[in-house]
Amino acid sequence: MPPRRTRTRAGRHVVTSWEAGPPVGAAPTLVLVPGLGMPSYAVPVTTELGRRSVPAALLDLPGFGTRGRRTVAPDVGAIGDVAAQWVLARCTGAPVLVAGHSTGGNAALTAGLALQSLGLEVSVLLVGPVFTPAQRRLPALLAAAALAYRRDSPRQLADGAGDLARGRTDVLRVVRSGLRDPVERRIARLEVPLVVVAGRSDSLAPRAWLQRLAESAERAPSVGVHSVRGSHNMPFTYPRDLADVVSAELHRLAEARQVHRDVG
Repeated sequence: MPPRRTRTRAGRHVVTSWEAGPPVGAAPTLVLVPGLGMPSYAVPVTTELGRRSVPAALLDLPGFGTRGRRTVAPDVGAIGDVAAQWVLARCTGAPVLVAGHSTGGNAALTAGLALQSLGLEVSVLLVGPVFTPAQRRLPALLAAAALAYRRDSPRQLADGAGDLARGRTDVLRVVRSGLRDPVERRIARLEVPLVVVAGRSDSLAPRAWLQRLAESAERAPSVGVHSVRGSHNMPFTYPRDLADVVSAELHRLAEARQVHRDVG
């Protein structure tokens, strides 16, 4: 069954989401922010999680997935703020894994930091995190991107064409906002569990960068680092591999909640 399209008021914003599996918030839930604001690439992993009866929501932020006005400015910080508001509107009854693919990882970190300050049960998942220090200038980023998709399905071009057409130059604005974000510094303030994962052939998220992010999360109670098949858009090409990582972390969240209840 394809994901359900839903609209939710989150603060001053109305956010479109594609949801799969049981109702979000009824059990440990994945909330996913897409890379470059292009949700089409992340529909396969959302669908796969729904098949596993895992509550999952793919957020259309900043709004390239649907026609009409932008939900929010094409900026990773603003996107993260609205993602946190969406979680507060829909998922306060269960643990939440706030995830972001590519530039969405910067937004997911922003959301995770905001939600941890409110005492919510939350973990953060960075999928193919981008903007290594060596790639924080556009020419270097584009050079790395030339090889970043070599293990991805060419079908992604057709599936993402509509998002790209609607995003136009705002896609580049999302990228530029991420280039200004020293994510390894901000991640040091994270006090909730962190998981980082990337495709083994992802030149935008090399293993050394995953390790640096993990080591920078000094306050996180647990940190996991995973490499899976594929390259940068592995949520599209290898959705089962990413769904395995998501399912394992949501299961860990559920167990931690049960232990807390038993102790309490």
